[in-house]
Amino acid sequence: MPRLLTRAILLDLLRTGAVTTVILVTVIAFGAALKPLAREDLFSVGQTVRYVCMAMVPMLEFALPFAAGFSATMTMHRMAIENELVAAAGCGIAYRTLLRPVLLLGVLLLVAMAGLTQQVIPRFLERLEDLLQKDILLLFQTSIGAGESVRIGDLLLWADDMAITAPPPGSGAEARLVLFRVAVAGLDATGRVEADLTAERVVLDVERDAHGTTLNLRLTDAVAYKPGDGMLAWVERPEAAALHIPRAADTHVRSMTGAELRALRARPDPFPAVDEIRRLLAQELQDMARGEALDRALATGGPVTFTREGDDGTTFLVQAAGFGRGRFEPEPGTDVVVVEYRGAEAIRRYRSRVVRLVRSEPEGLGPVLGGLRQGRGLAPADEAPPRSALVLEPCEWTDLRTPEVANRRASLRLEALDWAADPGAARDADAPTALSVEALRAAVARLPEADQDRLAALRDELDLRVDRLVGRIDGRLARRHATAATAPLLLLLGAVLAMLLRQRSALAVYAVAFLPAVLSLILISGGEQVMRDGRPVGGAVLMWSGHAATLLVTAGAWLRLRRN
Repeated sequence: MPRLLTRAILLDLLRTGAVTTVILVTVIAFGAALKPLAREDLFSVGQTVRYVCMAMVPMLEFALPFAAGFSATMTMHRMAIENELVAAAGCGIAYRTLLRPVLLLGVLLLVAMAGLTQQVIPRFLERLEDLLQKDILLLFQTSIGAGESVRIGDLLLWADDMAITAPPPGSGAEARLVLFRVAVAGLDATGRVEADLTAERVVLDVERDAHGTTLNLRLTDAVAYKPGDGMLAWVERPEAAALHIPRAADTHVRSMTGAELRALRARPDPFPAVDEIRRLLAQELQDMARGEALDRALATGGPVTFTREGDDGTTFLVQAAGFGRGRFEPEPGTDVVVVEYRGAEAIRRYRSRVVRLVRSEPEGLGPVLGGLRQGRGLAPADEAPPRSALVLEPCEWTDLRTPEVANRRASLRLEALDWAADPGAARDADAPTALSVEALRAAVARLPEADQDRLAALRDELDLRVDRLVGRIDGRLARRHATAATAPLLLLLGAVLAMLLRQRSALAVYAVAFLPAVLSLILISGGEQVMRDGRPVGGAVLMWSGHAATLLVTAGAWLRLRRN
């Protein structure tokens, strides 16, 4: 008899819960889809249905707990008002036996919610983001047609008109857009314009791969400006750039599975926000390593040789006493000498007290476009490894073919140079670029104290971004665990309250159980935010306090039920 009763209660719970889940998830999915669907004509009917259907799966995270509590309340309350509980008690069946199917379903819900929150829901969130990316052509067409700007990441793009054409064969592009009279603004973290660009015509090719969507741009008659440093650039000929929109799974922890989050926590290097600072710090270490190699090369008594990119046989020989702090050191009372050769012929000699080795700046719009590169900004297409430049301040140079004529400049910059080092020194100089975050920290710790002070700002920023990422990961994982426990707790609470408050209506009973559910979800969200702010213990206590309150209410109701 108990087995038959258990099966009947379980089937009733499943039937009521399934119907309630379908209704709740449909309503919540439509609510979640309002924001991307608010733009008129952004999605077609088929795309709208697809988006809503895909949004239903992530909404199970919220729908299942409420559906579980409602199904338990309705099922047990119906048994109470139809005197089935009295009949069961008369047959010697204890309340805990009647709650056996509730506990069994609670365990199943716990496993299902764990799988949903850790694996299934992140994948569907990623697909929703990808769906919006795949309709980027429609987004451009709708926004530009309405005279509005398009925001992608940290960029605002506006065009007076546009046309969609077929991409050239073999280009690998999915589509081609031609924008006319274009303005682009790069925004900083506060939403202020950090750099802006205008162009008479922009040809935009859309490409997609496993890493996201790439918009390859070719700008004609473009002018770019950075208000921060007053940099202005104008390029009449077409210049290439790229606008990359990474996959959601690469930039949002909510779109990562539990295994991916744990792997990222152990090795945060690939996360864009961390990788940006990691590369900058690695470049600084690379420059230091290159400087040490240069100093060793000069210590042997011979000059160091630089070659110019793209030139046939143009080299620069630097004669100095040593290299340190990013500059060549002259002999006492003399200058650093740089001799330019064209093949085997020496054509110019440069003399300067200060010769600095810096990174070469890209031509054209490169220096300004670099200001629009935050996360999803503009970057030069087919970005090559950084070159070096020699900066001579002040400089006196002589054309060796007419040595009687000397020229003086307050500053002279020799761009696009490669150091023709021996292979061993080159490997030593380039090694830091491949270092992980932990290896970078160890490499910085081995430096002299003065060099550590030079890198203190970058090192602290790297630590800050890693700590923020770890906090986000810990908060997201803890939230998923807490959310998975919500459904079985509300299922048990609804069942016990329905049995205890059988003299009240079912909706009144559910209203009592509904309040702890809402409180738990609010505390889970608040606890996650506290953990993201770097307070894991306080966040965990806040996150699970709602569940503790639910258990206390359930335990109190159960004790009263047993006494009665």
